[in-house]
Amino acid sequence: MKTIIATYRNGKLDPTEALDYAEGEKLEISIRKAPIPSAEEEEAIEEMRRRFPNLVGTLTPEEAEEMMHLIDEEFGQIDPDQWK
Repeated sequence: MKTIIATYRNGKLDPTEALDYAEGEKLEISIRKAPIPSAEEEEAIEEMRRRFPNLVGTLTPEEAEEMMHLIDEEFGQIDPDQWK
């Protein structure tokens, strides 16, 4: 299952990201009104999209935030001189 955000325009849903489905493929869709994110949340979402373009929508915001934290923590511990 994948969660995406879409905008309803002219009687059709317009996804905010590309969908990886074949043209004409039938999908089962459940719809609920999306909460309006704060400016800070919107910025965090955009950061996740930049850092994890293939994962946005597959992780919860909490899971993605934890992943970013763990990556930052690990990369902060690498000694660049070890790679010479």
